[in-house]
Amino acid sequence: RILGGLLAMYELTGNELILAKTIDFANRMLPAFNTETGIPTYWVNLRTGETKGDTVNVAEAGTYTFEMGILSYYSGDPKYYQAGKKATKAIFDRRSDLGLIGEIIDVNSGIWVSETSHICAGVDSYYEYLYKSYLIFGDPELGEIWDESIGPINMYIAEEYDGKLWYGRCNMHTGEHTSASITLYDAFFPAILALTGDIDRAERLQKTWDWVWNRYGLEPTTYDYKKDTSYYPVYDLNPEIIESAYYLYHFTGDKKYCAMAEQYWADIKTYCRTDLAFTAVENVETMEQKDYMATYFIAETLKYFYLIFSYDEGTFDFNDHVFNTEAHPFRRSLIDSEEAAKRLDFLNKE
Repeated sequence: RILGGLLAMYELTGNELILAKTIDFANRMLPAFNTETGIPTYWVNLRTGETKGDTVNVAEAGTYTFEMGILSYYSGDPKYYQAGKKATKAIFDRRSDLGLIGEIIDVNSGIWVSETSHICAGVDSYYEYLYKSYLIFGDPELGEIWDESIGPINMYIAEEYDGKLWYGRCNMHTGEHTSASITLYDAFFPAILALTGDIDRAERLQKTWDWVWNRYGLEPTTYDYKKDTSYYPVYDLNPEIIESAYYLYHFTGDKKYCAMAEQYWADIKTYCRTDLAFTAVENVETMEQKDYMATYFIAETLKYFYLIFSYDEGTFDFNDHVFNTEAHPFRRSLIDSEEAAKRLDFLNKE
């Protein structure tokens, strides 16, 4: 998040002091990657370089290629991208015979602590960054990893249930479904599917998430689609379903995605608005309010609302931007593919 914010500031301003601060911050992070596998530890002390926390989930293990690649491009030093890519490959190289990865891993032994495979919170951005990093830098190896990953995801994790497309949880070795519990963070996946060209599956999955939203009036953080219940009915003003509606409106031009966003915005104003700000909701069944507004509501949720509602004005070029997982936009036209290969050091070495 911090790297993404600083890099977005640098790209917008060209201020070399910001780039210097970004480099300093990244250098203080790098000791976390000094493990047996290259997967970073959970904690690193930015002053001393001391690290701890040998167990991480996949999102914590492998969501670095995008920001660290941007930094390598602007600094000309490939060590940042290479550290992030090594962590990503360490996860992929430990996939099962089915091509699935687990959920939680030991950073030194490389042993899976949890063998549950899914696209939910704790794994989500690992997959997101495989394709987005490939898209903005053109590293063919990341493209190949995505291509080898999405097939098993759609074969084993996805399932049809009650006439809808869902992405549940399964065992990485057997492919057997172990849970029908999903999280509202998973609603990012239609956007990625659409970005990769799988419009049909993206639309079907967005339709499912739209149904979940309207089932309550807001999304619960967790929902079990076979038991039709939520074990954690909080809505924290999350952006993912709006993000996917925006992407699908871009790719299809279908006004129903604008209508979805209009409904989500109306519901948020109805249930989350207060005299002072917007708040999370404690329980989407009772609409009891909390007293808390996450910063990503402004940084992401409102941004995606703005982008879809202003889309037809043509003031923002979707095709020239790639968003990181925190909705920081980066321009594709500023990244030269040949230069990226040199600066990030992913030239084919035969």
